[in-house]
Amino acid sequence: MFKDAWNQRIAQAAEVAEGCKREKAKIEKEIQRLIDLIIGTTSTEVAKAYERRVSELEKQKLLLEEQRQN
Repeated sequence: MFKDAWNQRIAQAAEVAEGCKREKAKIEKEIQRLIDLIIGTTSTEVAKAYERRVSELEKQKLLLEEQRQN
């Protein structure tokens, strides 16, 4: 019974890690999209808003990586 519970916990941890990996990939795509928009914009205010969003996404990405490793 303990072995079954242990194996179930391992499977759950693997699912969480895989979910974090998928979410991190989505965030990386969004960051790249925003960088492309920053390059194409002529408005400094819009560029700053994009840069703030990129910064937020980078923080989320770091949290996901930490969560995946734990």
